[in-house]
Amino acid sequence: MNTGRKPLMVRRARQVGKTYSIEKFARENYSYLLKVDLSRTETSIQSLRASGLNR
Repeated sequence: MNTGRKPLMVRRARQVGKTYSIEKFARENYSYLLKVDLSRTETSIQSLRASGLNR
């Protein structure tokens, strides 16, 4: 099933309200939110880089 949807990756300075803003938007516009935090797992970061998603 390809609906044309893509993930949203947000990278900016710390402590500026990124998570709050995204979660608020998701609560108001969608029935669910999938949150993936790659900041704590080096293996996940390496996998992301290998996949080419960080281009």
